[in-house]
Amino acid sequence: MKYLILLAVFVFITTVSLAQTGSIKGKIIDAKTKQPLPGANISVIDEKFGAVSDLDGYYFIEKVPENVYKLKISFIGYNTYVQPDVRVIRSKTTYVKEIELEETSILVNEVEIVAGLFNQTQDMPVSSYMFDREEIKRAPGSAGDIFRAVETIPGVSSSGGEFSAFSVRGSAPRENIILVDNIPFSSISHFSESSGNEEIQGGRFSIFTSGLVENAKFQGGGFGAKYGGKNASFLDLSIKEGNRESFSINGTYDFLGWEANYDGPAYLFGNTGVVVSARHQDFKTILNIMDELDHGHPKFSDYLFKMTSDINQNHKISLLGIYATETYQRTKEHIFKNSNPENGEIGLETEDKTLAGLNWRWLTGSNSVLQTSIFYNRIDGEGKFGTVYLDEVNGTKLVENTAISRDVIQIMNSIKDMYGFKSEFSYSVSKNMMINSGIQYQTTQRKFDIEQFGKDTIYTYNSNDLVFMGGKKYYVTDPEDVNYIFSGKRNEAAAFTEISFMPLENLNVNAGARYEYDDMTKKSSLSPRISGSYQFNAATSINFAAGLYDQTPEIEYMTTNGVNRNLTLEKSSHFILGVTNYLSTDLRFSAEVYYKNLWNLIVKPAYGSAAMMNSGKGYACGIDLALLKRFSDKYYGQVNYSYSVSKRKDDNNLALYNSSFNQPHIFNLLVGYQFNDNWSVSGKWKYATGRPRDSYMLHSDALNNPDKLRYSMEITSRNSRRFEDYHALHFRVDYRNQFTDNLALIAYLDIMNLYDRANGFQDTLNQVTGKIEVEGSSMVPTIGFKVEF
Repeated sequence: MKYLILLAVFVFITTVSLAQTGSIKGKIIDAKTKQPLPGANISVIDEKFGAVSDLDGYYFIEKVPENVYKLKISFIGYNTYVQPDVRVIRSKTTYVKEIELEETSILVNEVEIVAGLFNQTQDMPVSSYMFDREEIKRAPGSAGDIFRAVETIPGVSSSGGEFSAFSVRGSAPRENIILVDNIPFSSISHFSESSGNEEIQGGRFSIFTSGLVENAKFQGGGFGAKYGGKNASFLDLSIKEGNRESFSINGTYDFLGWEANYDGPAYLFGNTGVVVSARHQDFKTILNIMDELDHGHPKFSDYLFKMTSDINQNHKISLLGIYATETYQRTKEHIFKNSNPENGEIGLETEDKTLAGLNWRWLTGSNSVLQTSIFYNRIDGEGKFGTVYLDEVNGTKLVENTAISRDVIQIMNSIKDMYGFKSEFSYSVSKNMMINSGIQYQTTQRKFDIEQFGKDTIYTYNSNDLVFMGGKKYYVTDPEDVNYIFSGKRNEAAAFTEISFMPLENLNVNAGARYEYDDMTKKSSLSPRISGSYQFNAATSINFAAGLYDQTPEIEYMTTNGVNRNLTLEKSSHFILGVTNYLSTDLRFSAEVYYKNLWNLIVKPAYGSAAMMNSGKGYACGIDLALLKRFSDKYYGQVNYSYSVSKRKDDNNLALYNSSFNQPHIFNLLVGYQFNDNWSVSGKWKYATGRPRDSYMLHSDALNNPDKLRYSMEITSRNSRRFEDYHALHFRVDYRNQFTDNLALIAYLDIMNLYDRANGFQDTLNQVTGKIEVEGSSMVPTIGFKVEF
C-alpha cells in the first residue's frame, strides 16, 4: 500500500510538472544572405536548456518551464545574438521570429560584448534603435502604441501622450518614412484630420492593436540609399508572424468596445502561420460618463490579416491585409450638451484606409537573396463642415432649438490609390563585402474636390497677409478662390546601389547612391550617401554618416491648389558623427553630434490660402546622449538628453525663426522592474523645452459691427515665443496569470501624464469670446483586460 501511495504521488508530481512546461521553436539565418545557419548553438540564459540548429536552421527546445526567457545564439564567425522576452506558455510551443546573425566584423576575440542585448546591424551605424514586441507593449505612457514608444529615443519629440505623431531633430512628422512589412504606408493613425493641426499633432490612435508589431527599426538620420522619398528618419515596422505550432485566441470587451485576436497555424496549409486581429472602439459611452459629449462622437474599427509560409527552403512568402475605418461627427445636439457652449464647429468626417501587400523572399544562391514586395493601398476620405452661431440675442442665452446654423460651408472628398513594387537583390562577394541593389516603382492616383458654399470668414491671419485684405482685420474666402477639382496620377521610380566593405581592419563602410524620378514635378535626383563604423575594440566604436536626401512634395500638396503644381523637390544634407560604448552586455552609452542643411522647403506665403512655394530654407544641429539598460536581472532603464537648434526661413527677405518642432532641451528617464512572473511596473518622466509659439495681436470688433461682435488674431511673428516647458510622468502596471493550459488573464493600467499637467502646444482663437484657448495634453488613463485561450 505504501508503494502504491508513493507511485501515485510520483505520477501526480510528474503530470503537474509536465503541465507547467512548454516548448520553443525558431530559425537561425544569415543577416545578409538569409541562408539558414546549421549548427548554431541556442541556449536559454541562466538555465540548462538549449539546442543546436539543424540543416535548415531550425531549433526546438522542449520541456521549458513556464516563464519569460532570453535566448543566447552563438555561431563561429558571427556576432553573438541575444533574443529577449521569449515567453513560454504551458502546453504550447512559442514560435520565435527568425533570428538573423551578423558576421563578425572585428579582428579581436571579445566579440560577445559588442552584440550583447543590443543586436546592432552594420548597415545602420548611426542614430539607430531597435524595439521588440515586449518593449513596445510595456513602454509607459504608450498604451502599446509604437508611435508613442519612440518618443523615448534621443532627438525625438511629440505633442505628448495624447497624440501619436513624432518629429525627429526639429523636422516635421510628414518628413518621416514609415514602412509596414517593407511597404510604404504613412496613414497609421486615426483622427488625424479631426484632431486640429495635423502637422503638429498627428492622429490620436494607432491602427495597430497592442502586440501586433513584432519589432521596429528606427534611424533618425544618415540612413542608407535603400530608403528615400523623405529626409528626416525612417521607421520600419514588422508585423508579427503567426505561430506555426500552437494557437492562441484572446479578446477583450469594455466601455470603449471590443477586440479579438487569433495567432496560430493556418491548418489548411503546412508550415504556415496566421495572425488575425479585429477591433472596434466607440467613444460615446466613455464621453457620456466623463460628461464630455459636447466633444462629438468618434468611433473607429481596425482589421488585420497576415499569413506567412515557407514554401520550401528557398522561398518564403507573406500576405498582409489591413482595413481601418473611422467616423467623427459633431452636431448641434453635441454642442448644446455643454451648458455654456463656446465652440460652434459642426461636421461629419469619415476615412477608410486599405493596405494589401505580398512579400516574397527567394534564396537565389548560397550567397545571394532577392526580396520583392508588391503592394496596394487606398485612402478614401470625406468631410462636411459647418458652424453654429453662438451669439446671444438681446442678452438671451441660446438653446439648441433657437441657434442658427450653416450646416454646410465646405464639402471635401479625397481618394488616393497607390500601387507598386520594390525589389532588392543582395549578393555576398566575400565575408567582408556585400552588394545591395534595388528598384522601386509606384503609381499614385488621386481624386480630390473641395466645394465651398458662399463666402467664409477667417479670423486668424499673418501680418504679411494684410496687403491682400484691403485694410480689414479678417480674411474672406470666396468659393471661386477655394473650389477645386483634381483627377490625375503620379508615377515615381527609384533605383539604388550600396556596397558594404572593410577597406581597413575594423573599419566597416557602407557607400551608395539613390536615383529618383517622378513625372509630376518632372524632376530627377541623384543622392550619394556614406556611413560606417570604426571598431577600436569589442566595446567601443566611432560611427559616421553623410549624404544628400530629396523629398518629393506630397501629392496632397500638389493637387489641392492649381499653383502648387509648380512645387519641386525639398532637399537636405546630413552629417553625423558619434561614439558607442558597451559598458556591459546589457548597458550601452552613445553620443552623437549632427548637422542638417535644408533648402527648397515648401512654405505657405499666405495663412488663409492653400497655395505653396519652394522658397524656404533652414538648418538643424545638435547633440544626443543616451544611456540604455536592456531588460536583465528583473529591471531595465534609459536616460537620455538632447540639445538641438532648428531654424527656418520662408523667404530671402525674411528672418530666421524657430521651426515648429524645435525643442532645444529634451530629457527622458525611464525605469522598469519585474517583480515576478505575474507583475511588472514601469515609469517614465519626460522634460522638454516648450514648443515654439507665435506672437500675435488681438483685434476686438473685427467686423466693425456692434450687432455681431467678432475677434481676430493677427500673427505678428512666427514661433518667436514658446509655450511653457513640457514635463509629464507616465506610469504603467502589467499583470499576467496563466490559470490553466488554455486560460490566461492579461491586464494593465497605463496612465499618461500622471500628475495631469496641462502641457500646451497650440493656440486657438474663439472669435466670439476673444479667448485664446491653449490646447494641450492632460491625464489619459488606459485600463486593459484580455482573456487568452
